[in-house]
Amino acid sequence: MPHTPASPDPLQLLQEWCRLWGVAELAPEIQIEISTRMTRSLGRCYPDRKLIRIASFVVKESNELFQEVLCHEAAHLAAY
Repeated sequence: MPHTPASPDPLQLLQEWCRLWGVAELAPEIQIEISTRMTRSLGRCYPDRKLIRIASFVVKESNELFQEVLCHEAAHLAAY
């Protein structure tokens, strides 16, 4: 996961988003995987497994895109 001193920690972002969405207890259960096999989508959510998978090219592209995809996929989990 991309994390530099200037960028927020993805796990902290998940905690903050889950708190805002009223599902704070979900954050510690979420797993994040980076996949080199994903080529047609930016990210994927697996609600039953509480798993978010993000394409490796997203990580290489920019931290902002990574955060946007992570938030989008986390929202799927929160809605589930």
